[in-house]
Amino acid sequence: MILNAKKESYERCSPPFEERVEEGSFSLDAEWQFQHDNSQMRYFVEPDKTPNFDLRNGYSDRDIQGDENFIKTLEHILQWILANKSELMQRTAASSVSSPLADFDFVTSRGRLTKVFCTPYDDELEWSLAITKFQGVFYINEVETESACCYRQNRTESHKENMYWGYMFKQYTRAGRTCTVCSRECWNLFVCSILHHSKKKCCK
Repeated sequence: MILNAKKESYERCSPPFEERVEEGSFSLDAEWQFQHDNSQMRYFVEPDKTPNFDLRNGYSDRDIQGDENFIKTLEHILQWILANKSELMQRTAASSVSSPLADFDFVTSRGRLTKVFCTPYDDELEWSLAITKFQGVFYINEVETESACCYRQNRTESHKENMYWGYMFKQYTRAGRTCTVCSRECWNLFVCSILHHSKKKCCK
C-alpha cells in the first residue's frame, strides 16, 4: 500500500469520525510497569489566567534520562488485552473468529497514527512502522530509525530543558490522590485508555 505524502492531496473536507468509546484503562508506575487499574488517574486543574509557573524549578537537580530514553511499544496494550481476554471473548462469542479482538481492526497507539497523519506537513519527519496481521487484526508498532536514535541520544541541552518544561507543566496542571507538584515519583505515573471507534474500531 502506498500513501500519498503530498499535502495537496488532503486539502479537502475532513472525513466523518465516529465517537470514540473507552473499553478500559491501565496505569504505569514510576518504573513503567503495567498496573491493571486506573490508580494513576490524574485530573486537569485549570490554572489562573496568568499562572506563575516556574518550569525550570529543580531542572539542575533532576535525572529524567531514563524517561527520555524510554521507547514505547505495544507491550502494555497487549498486557491489557491478556488481562481482559475472558471479557473480550464473551463479547465476541458470536464471531466466527476465535479471538478476543474479533471486534477490532487495529491495535496501535495514538502516537503512531499522529506520525502518519502529520507526514504530508513535515518534510523532516521520518518513521518506520512494523505491522503484523494476526487473526484478522493489524498490530501497528513503531521501529526506531537510525536517524531517530541518533537524534534522541544527542539532544542538545536546550532541547532537554524544553522537554523538562513539558514535564513540569503537566505537574502543575494535573492533580491526583498521591501526586504533588515537583514529586519525582510521579514523572512516569499515568493512566492509559483503551479506545475504539463505534464503527471502524481501533484499540489504542
